[in-house]
Amino acid sequence: MATEYKILGQYPDTEYLGGTATRPVTTVQYQTVGHSVYFESRIPDASYSKAEADATGKVNSAPLEDLFNIAGVTAVEWTQVSQPTGYLADEIVIYWTTPSGLSSGSVTRPFSGLSNTTAEPSIAAAIAAATEVENL
Repeated sequence: MATEYKILGQYPDTEYLGGTATRPVTTVQYQTVGHSVYFESRIPDASYSKAEADATGKVNSAPLEDLFNIAGVTAVEWTQVSQPTGYLADEIVIYWTTPSGLSSGSVTRPFSGLSNTTAEPSIAAAIAAATEVENL
């Protein structure tokens, strides 16, 4: 189920490449089936096809759904953050709760290179710190 997703819509857009350079893209809006995590991907118009939209959906939905296998993870949210260089960076906010349920918080990670291996240490550390405070 980790690679199951729905395409919610798509629209023409322009992606900033730096300086005065841009390129036309199609922004595809996806939602994972397992936990309804919404995310978007920008596919250059020069390479856009149904097969490319399908491959992008599968590749990007899998790590989002896999995050729910980390102990304490309760929700996952995609967002974009404007960078000083003018670029929009895709980020993932991962929400967690301590085993007692008394504390909760979030960890933000870049979408690029996201995996349980890269996200789990910071989530585990945040949960451990909150649990330690709970036990004072």
